[in-house]
Amino acid sequence: MKCPKCSSENIKSEGNRSLYSKSITFDFFECGDCGMQFAENPDSQQEESTRSLPSKEELIEKIRQKHKKEDERQEKIENLLNGNPFQPPPLFNALNNLKNKNNPSSEEIADLLGKFPFLGERLLELINGPCFFDQDTFQNFRDLLENWPLEAVAQMVLALEIVDLIQTPESFLVSKNAFWTHGIVSGLAAKSIANFLGEENNQKYFLAGLVLNIGRLILANHFPDATFKAVTLCKNSGSSLFEAEEKVFDFTHAQIGGNLLRKWGFENAITEGVIYHHRPNDLKNPSQSVYILHLSEAIAHDLKLGSSGEKHFPRPDSLAVQSLGLTRSLLENIKGNVTSLTDEAKRLIIA
Repeated sequence: MKCPKCSSENIKSEGNRSLYSKSITFDFFECGDCGMQFAENPDSQQEESTRSLPSKEELIEKIRQKHKKEDERQEKIENLLNGNPFQPPPLFNALNNLKNKNNPSSEEIADLLGKFPFLGERLLELINGPCFFDQDTFQNFRDLLENWPLEAVAQMVLALEIVDLIQTPESFLVSKNAFWTHGIVSGLAAKSIANFLGEENNQKYFLAGLVLNIGRLILANHFPDATFKAVTLCKNSGSSLFEAEEKVFDFTHAQIGGNLLRKWGFENAITEGVIYHHRPNDLKNPSQSVYILHLSEAIAHDLKLGSSGEKHFPRPDSLAVQSLGLTRSLLENIKGNVTSLTDEAKRLIIA
């Protein structure tokens, strides 16, 4: 027997064990000269009877290349999002700046909201309406600010401003109305699940669900030819648009959206939920937020109200359902509530 790497005959046995299935046993060997480890299946009838195992150096290099590729992908995403079109919208940005000030008064915040009367009126109407049926009714901004943290108010402002921030190209897969209807449905579903689980500040889940697919608009605006290529690949191969994005761009709309929210100061639990809403178990230990946003998107696809452009969203992950303790009847109730609230939310958000 010779070493497959250096052809040395100085080979020592390392014993045998089963691989792949219990019915296939391999004998393991190590070269005494170069240290190469390899395996041989004594029952194999193949001409090539040896199967080499990667050396420690080869494994380290493989890991290094993987991290290098991930770093390069992240750099591409950050370079894309560093341009002027991706600055936070004006009122949301002003509220965040005020939040960073030490203990801004309710009067200061209310005065700022009053400078944007159209948005302010819609904000109160949205919060006081049936979409937030679990909340109290607020007569004015000061009343609202006595009950809601500034961060939650800013998130709801962003929900109203975001629709006009990034344009929906005429050549996009679906209309502006269909795209944002889908987002509203996902947002309402996320908020409903979070509410059931007793999450505080469930407004952030409404916003996260609303913008889960905003990365798709960014790609369509800035890379129209590549987006068309991804759509064509999706149609011809029968794969999901998400998978086609990975092949064409080397990143996905989910990664774009999650990184945009991170840039705007959102907590890691929410940005991870956006990034992994297609594949929650790509994370070693998915958080509750990740599972909430995965299921909210699955509900939106199941209800077929609006469209994100995706035709093949995966079935709800069973681990997500079990982890959150959701029953089939509860999910059906959530779908019913979301359906009944969608038109009112559309009236206020898709101005």
